Amino acid sequence: MKGSLDRGLPADPSRLALGDGLGAHGPHRGYAILAVCVLVAAVGTGLGRWAYPIIMPEMCLALQLSYAQSGTLASGELLCYTAAALLPPAAARHLSFRWLIAVSLLLQSVAALLAGLSWDYLSALCARALSGVGNAGAFVTTMSLAARWFAVERKGLATGCIFAGMWLGALAGGALVPAIFSANVQVGWRVAWWAIAGLLAGTAGLVAAIVRDHPSQLGLRPLWSSGPPNQTDGNRVPGQAGLMAVLRLPVIWHLGLILWCYGVCHVIYLTFFSSHLLEQGLSAAQAGQVWAMMALMGIPFAPLGGLAYDRLGRRRSLILTFAAQTACYALFGLYQGPLGYIAAVVLFATTGTLAQTVVLASLGEYGGAEAVPAATGLVIVMFGLGQAIGPGLGGAIADATGTLVLSFLVASSFGLLGALAAVTLRPPRSEAAARSPSTASPNDRVDHAGLVSGR
Repeated sequence: MKGSLDRGLPADPSRLALGDGLGAHGPHRGYAILAVCVLVAAVGTGLGRWAYPIIMPEMCLALQLSYAQSGTLASGELLCYTAAALLPPAAARHLSFRWLIAVSLLLQSVAALLAGLSWDYLSALCARALSGVGNAGAFVTTMSLAARWFAVERKGLATGCIFAGMWLGALAGGALVPAIFSANVQVGWRVAWWAIAGLLAGTAGLVAAIVRDHPSQLGLRPLWSSGPPNQTDGNRVPGQAGLMAVLRLPVIWHLGLILWCYGVCHVIYLTFFSSHLLEQGLSAAQAGQVWAMMALMGIPFAPLGGLAYDRLGRRRSLILTFAAQTACYALFGLYQGPLGYIAAVVLFATTGTLAQTVVLASLGEYGGAEAVPAATGLVIVMFGLGQAIGPGLGGAIADATGTLVLSFLVASSFGLLGALAAVTLRPPRSEAAARSPSTASPNDRVDHAGLVSGR
């Protein structure tokens, strides 16, 4: 019985009425789940992946790597991230989300340890590739977990809070890495990776101790839900649609295209952020301070962006974020000096995670709650393909031109393409896609995979 519960099968349905803002004996467990999801995002992505641009200049100097090689280290990680993104939805049909996240974080911890031990380009590439596999497992499964634990009418807020965790991790990296560099001049970049490895392992332990796959295991409704249990949202159904059913939904491909554009443009900016500031004469410590300033600003704007999505809707939110991103990359590349990079930092901090927030929070509306794990994997694959292209493309352009300016202009052009894709995004054909199958209207069709769609 315990194994069945770990896989998300519901407990006694009569206990579902207990869940509201409070559990049976105190605050809703969903708040603890949200805190753990934020921590996974902070350590797994904010430190495990986003710390690379800060560590990269020292690491590549020690290993004698070119811009193109440093870019392909990020591309190699993201290619493996992309290839692994569909594995968690498949594994989650048989295994617990809790253990999938914990094991993925441990795998990422080993990768960070190996990155600190790397001695040449190939060894560093293998370490970063392994990190991509672990990061994909942790992130995709965490977003699928959130789809079960939080009510659909507040999905944007919950997703925004999780992305705020990435900024928290980036802020920690902006403070931690330069401090380690100053204390360990010769091997600071190695110590930085080892510190991140320890934090990843500790987070894996917390996940194993706290996370449960579904609120029904504790006799609860999703957090922030209202109304009787059978009218809260599709989260009450713990089943999952297969990948083939999701592949038949064109709108999921459209959302994936939007994330592909965002993946290309934003990763060029993040990968070469510190290098561009160093070219302008800033020290490594100063570049880390600018990075920390961007992260600090991004923390409150991630959940605020989620609230904006809940109120403005997906199309307006996406157009807004891509317009800001297009301007961000152009300003960062074209305007030298504090005015250019401060303006870019403000634009990125206020909208830098909104595209992912909107797309991931919209998946249940378009395909139904059962489609979320497979749909998350698919759009993350598209996102990862964009991220895998970006660093290598940006690095090759920088090597050919001797400057990073054109690389940021290319990033800006992909931001404009994303805005055009957002303009053509249609709303769900039926708002019943955001409700459970049992409450869908007679005009809605439920296919054999459990997906809800309009006729």
